[in-house]
Amino acid sequence: MKPEKPAIVALLLVCFFWGTTYLAMRVGVQTCPPFLFSALRMLFASAIMGTYLMFNWPKTKITGRMIWLNALAGVLFFCFGVGMVGWAEKQIPSGLAALICSLPPVWIVLINVFFYRIEKFNALIILGILFGLGGMVLVFHEHLGDLVRPEYRLAVLVCVMGNFSWVLATLLMKKGRPSEFPIFNAGSQMLAGGLALMFLHWGFEGGQPVIWATNTVLALVYLVLFGSVIAFAAYLYALAKLPVTLVSLHTYANVFVAIAFGAILLHEQLNMTIMIAVGVTMGGIYLVNKGLKINRKKEEITGLAPAIVLD
Repeated sequence: MKPEKPAIVALLLVCFFWGTTYLAMRVGVQTCPPFLFSALRMLFASAIMGTYLMFNWPKTKITGRMIWLNALAGVLFFCFGVGMVGWAEKQIPSGLAALICSLPPVWIVLINVFFYRIEKFNALIILGILFGLGGMVLVFHEHLGDLVRPEYRLAVLVCVMGNFSWVLATLLMKKGRPSEFPIFNAGSQMLAGGLALMFLHWGFEGGQPVIWATNTVLALVYLVLFGSVIAFAAYLYALAKLPVTLVSLHTYANVFVAIAFGAILLHEQLNMTIMIAVGVTMGGIYLVNKGLKINRKKEEITGLAPAIVLD
């Protein structure tokens, strides 16, 4: 087997496991309070990574600043990012949640343009944003009846807020100086996010019943082992062996995996309009990423400060 073939296999595993996490979350939150379910996922995953760290503690120095940076990022990533998406999936399909969570490149552009003022629109970025918005309009056109329900509209808004929180955490990690040991970063972030989710559970879900159905337990085990630990290890391996641009394709694949398996296993709505909408949205995100890379090349040539991008 050629050296790059195991890395390709690892990338395919990432696409599959991270794409099906939306399906597993939707299954789990149907009988378990969403914040509790996400908290248990993060705490169990962090415990596994912590066990690994006990025998492979990084030789690089871990400072208090790194710990606080990872704690804050963990709350943004896993408490608000993952937790809010899980909460929203009580009402919205897993495929729609995955589609909303594919929008970080668009958020990055808007933040770079209007907040940091270190990015400029170009034709590809503008066209990509319009395509992305057009795809979302097509998706929601298929769910007009659901939009009448206030709880559905709130779930969509919460999912968008969770996705934006994930982007803020990404920017924080890019601008900060985390540890160079990814397992430590991921484990400490999941621990912080899991503890914050437990506080949300105690504050907002204290009286809700917990039904540990077989599907709920299986979904939790799947998310801990495959969606968190194994997928993360495969992602790091693929990132080390393959070009970043190739690895970043998992963002697009995740959506198609989530929608396909949501339709097959949970009988979520899937028709030609939704497939066209997904294709349009994914095409828009591709154009935005392409436009960002063009801007980055120009900045490298002119010596200007590079924009913040998501590879």
